[in-house]
Amino acid sequence: MYWRTRHVGKRIFVPYKDEHGKLRWDKKRRTELSFDDLDEVIARWEDRPLKQSRDRKDFDEIARRTAPYGDVARTVGEALEMAERDGV
Repeated sequence: MYWRTRHVGKRIFVPYKDEHGKLRWDKKRRTELSFDDLDEVIARWEDRPLKQSRDRKDFDEIARRTAPYGDVARTVGEALEMAERDGV
């Protein structure tokens, strides 16, 4: 698969706000992860203590690699395919 980071699971917990404004979590396939979802995951880590987990490092790497393709790709998976193709 085109995800070089092997630590990120096939399904990822993504935060969202329900109709009452309460924070909830939903599981999404990593290939269906949107850029907004990636931003929300990273933002939730900003609320945590400074201890950086392996997952946090992996998501930071994914965000760095997909940044140039945010305007072109619909999902993070597509952006990672483009990055892989371009050697980024």
